[in-house]
Amino acid sequence: MGEWIDTIARLSVFYLLNGIWMGFLAAMIVAVLSRLRVPASLLHRLLWIAVIGVAIMPLFLVTPAPHEATDKPDATILPTRVLDTNLASETSQPQIATPVKTRSSHGTSSWPIVVWILWLAVASAMLGRIALGYYQMMRLKRSGKWAGKDLQALFERYKRRWIGSVDVGLRISDAIASPAVLGIFRQVVLIPQHLISQLSASELEQILKHEIAHVQRRDALGILVQRLVEVFLWCNPGIWWLSRQLSLTREMACDDYAAHRGHNARDYAICLTRLTEMIGRVRPIGLGIINRHPNLVKRFEYLLSQRRPSLSHSAIWLAIFLFACVIAVKIGPLIDVPGRAEAHLKIARWSKPLADVLIGNPLPRGIGLTSKIVIVTDGATREKLKPVLEDLLLDPVLTPQPEYVFDLVYVSPEAFRDFRAYRNLILVSSANGILAKDLQPLLTGHSKNETVIHRDVWASDQIVVVVKATDEQGVAEQVALNGDRIVSAIDASMSKWLETILYHAGENTEHSEALSRQFGWHLRVPVGYEVMDEYASKNFVALARQVDRRQLWLWVYWEDGVHPDQLTPDWCLQKWDDVSSRFYGGDQTSSGEVNIYQTEFQGKLAVCLEGLWENTHAWQGGPFKSYALFDVAQNRFFLINMGIYAPNRTKALQMRQLDV
Repeated sequence: MGEWIDTIARLSVFYLLNGIWMGFLAAMIVAVLSRLRVPASLLHRLLWIAVIGVAIMPLFLVTPAPHEATDKPDATILPTRVLDTNLASETSQPQIATPVKTRSSHGTSSWPIVVWILWLAVASAMLGRIALGYYQMMRLKRSGKWAGKDLQALFERYKRRWIGSVDVGLRISDAIASPAVLGIFRQVVLIPQHLISQLSASELEQILKHEIAHVQRRDALGILVQRLVEVFLWCNPGIWWLSRQLSLTREMACDDYAAHRGHNARDYAICLTRLTEMIGRVRPIGLGIINRHPNLVKRFEYLLSQRRPSLSHSAIWLAIFLFACVIAVKIGPLIDVPGRAEAHLKIARWSKPLADVLIGNPLPRGIGLTSKIVIVTDGATREKLKPVLEDLLLDPVLTPQPEYVFDLVYVSPEAFRDFRAYRNLILVSSANGILAKDLQPLLTGHSKNETVIHRDVWASDQIVVVVKATDEQGVAEQVALNGDRIVSAIDASMSKWLETILYHAGENTEHSEALSRQFGWHLRVPVGYEVMDEYASKNFVALARQVDRRQLWLWVYWEDGVHPDQLTPDWCLQKWDDVSSRFYGGDQTSSGEVNIYQTEFQGKLAVCLEGLWENTHAWQGGPFKSYALFDVAQNRFFLINMGIYAPNRTKALQMRQLDV
């Protein structure tokens, strides 16, 4: 429990700190627009956009900082292969990194916890104050008396004309000093009883129009949201300024409404002045025509302005405001909090189940790794099917020991219900098999022998392959005939899963954009990968990451003046050896352990080199995969290499993930 409080506290403080500078920026932009001839109703909308933007935008900044995204904060980083910074010849020894002990940022700073506790205490007190105010407002609402026949008839006439059948009543009371609208849903316009005899019929009419404008605009609900934002962002000065402007423009918009419904602005301003003199200084309750006295001066200035702004340019002002906000957020600083990245990663593990709950997804998450394939079939069919499936799915990867990406698990039909929530299912049955009845709804029925592929049947992120034939031999033939479809569906599911794992902490946009600006090509760098070294003059960049005693890397080499016809298998293999030996101090491909074939890479024809690398000087080796291609647009040759160094560790899935 304490760990989760720590996580929530750090993310909350990160949200609050970044909201402060966003609040200042939004307030500055609105302040500039308010100096221009912007209608009060439009300015009120812009203020709402600003307030909601300040409340929401920091949530989109919650991405882990690259230097904090470690798998195990207290893990010792083992000696790893690094670039030969002297660009030595093949006989040079690769450098070995010194073991470094990293420390978790959670244990180094606790000030975010203190700040969060302070914020929580103040926010709780403010929430209590709002609840008390709402209780008092309900008491006042119930204490109101019937307004009288004449005033009630006048109110009903205006109500029918401007707000139709909205459920709102009129009452008078001795408990308040200023007219106000009380309630959120079943609202009541409350008029002080002593004003009935002091105001003329025309002045009462103008006051009623002002209060009806509040009802028509649904200001009661708006002010509740406004107060809640003030509670949760009470430490944000920009929000308080925006909130004050919201209150002012709300009254100005209602003044505008009342002053131009059968009266002129001058008469309405005189009515406001008289009303202010009668009631003096009052604490506002609900939505009232008289609030803070300093605001009255601005309201008078707006009412009596000779050059009335027009709503015809509202779309233009709105576009200018939104554009300014987007630019401001894009160039704004990111204020980080110690331990925030680890906190984000902890929350990210629960984001998918939480999203499923919020959107009402009835399916549970798929069970097991995407590399595990559960085949449900009876014993007789299994013997016919096993060699076909192994030929399709068990392609060994030399690392240098042979490893398999997929793990095949055979299950009897009787145990089917215990395994049907797994991510990858292959359901096989002959016409008279035990599963035939259960599989019937998943088949089209167009043929006696068919293979159908479904997604998300009993779990989310699930692939279900249904194979039916008249006999055991027919089942094997169906699988062989549709092998490409089956492998493609399972491969696509695995690639999606591996990409999700690879980018679970997000993309390191700082590195991605820097590479794009400096070298003219784009690479999505996952958080956790760092640029080991770069040699711009020698057209070489390498990135690496240490994960659970495995070092994963990717390097890119490019060269001008290469003709596409040069990309023969032997030339590509020699180029790989030349580049790797230059920058890694003696790395070479293992003789006879490299598979070379043509493939497609990002829509371009490429030569793929897949096999083992070795360094006989350092007694190191492991799997690699490279793409050699020619980019016609840049007239440039690229060699992109991925590799792993992980003694006594499995490597097949990590190689597949790098290839994603």
